[in-house]
Amino acid sequence: MGTIYQTIRRLTTGALPPGLLALAAGVGHAQFAQSPGPSHNFSMVEYFDAPFDQQIMTRMTSAEARPVAGSAGVLDIRQFKLESFSTNGRTEMVITAPQCLFSTVDNTANSAGPIRVESGDGQLSLAGDGFFWRQNEKYLSISNRVVTVISSNAPTLLNAQTQPTKKKP
Repeated sequence: MGTIYQTIRRLTTGALPPGLLALAAGVGHAQFAQSPGPSHNFSMVEYFDAPFDQQIMTRMTSAEARPVAGSAGVLDIRQFKLESFSTNGRTEMVITAPQCLFSTVDNTANSAGPIRVESGDGQLSLAGDGFFWRQNEKYLSISNRVVTVISSNAPTLLNAQTQPTKKKP
């Protein structure tokens, strides 16, 4: 049985605050010890099993990850970005959201706010409000105001479709 390696890195200069995001080795998920302060430029990487164990399968990054008080293993993530890759290194999908809650216990993310999904080739784009992501199953559910564009210029069309309209005074 192959082991899935995950690493947590703090990309800003300086030392990691004691206990903020200490990784406990596990198969398929990471466990964290938390302190009250935020981590900036949070990153979590998951690798493929052998023989592709040097290739990144998914990379989750954020501008900030802050432990949620009173909840074990839940982080309030700002500027969430999840990238998935094929075994040849090509980007398959990119998911972005301004904010979400990420559970380090079961590797899930959710938010009532906006989400955007783009395929690596730019042929498929989705946007909506409210989502639930299960990392272990690679399952994504978008609940409200979903817009899907399948096209050679999908990102351009989606931007035009999802821009808010301004009311005239």
